[in-house]
Amino acid sequence: MEDTWRPLKAPENIVGMQAAIWSEMLRDVTMFHYQLFPRLIAFAERAWHKASWETSKNKQWTKHEDWRDFVNGVGYKELIRLKNRNIKYRIPPPGVRYTDDDKIEICSKFPGLTFLFRQVTDDDSSNWSDCIDGQPIPDKTATYEFVTYDGERRSRPIRL
Repeated sequence: MEDTWRPLKAPENIVGMQAAIWSEMLRDVTMFHYQLFPRLIAFAERAWHKASWETSKNKQWTKHEDWRDFVNGVGYKELIRLKNRNIKYRIPPPGVRYTDDDKIEICSKFPGLTFLFRQVTDDDSSNWSDCIDGQPIPDKTATYEFVTYDGERRSRPIRL
């Protein structure tokens, strides 16, 4: 894939950046926070951080390093700060797929989240169990979700 990032031809024409949120349907501050965080952290990073890859010759490698540093900072520091400020942020749902050799592959936007699965039952009585990347598929009808380190925030469940 070709790198499509190019420097601005007239950077003096850019006044700033804007992050809009459609708030007509947001009934309270909890929903506002849920819609806004952690996306606002990524917006602020892009607006104020001058990345080394913007001036480097080896853009692909330095972009990868910059992204890794950013998501680690969000996953291990910023989500804890949001929790400590009682901000009800959104946990992105897991990326899950089954491999050809009947193992599970897990993808997360942020490190530090616990991946759980629950086997589906008619009475919805089963418990959630830990699941790790590369383990054999527990049940092809399982439901998957991410949970924060303290168990207080959960992503939307995913069923394959």
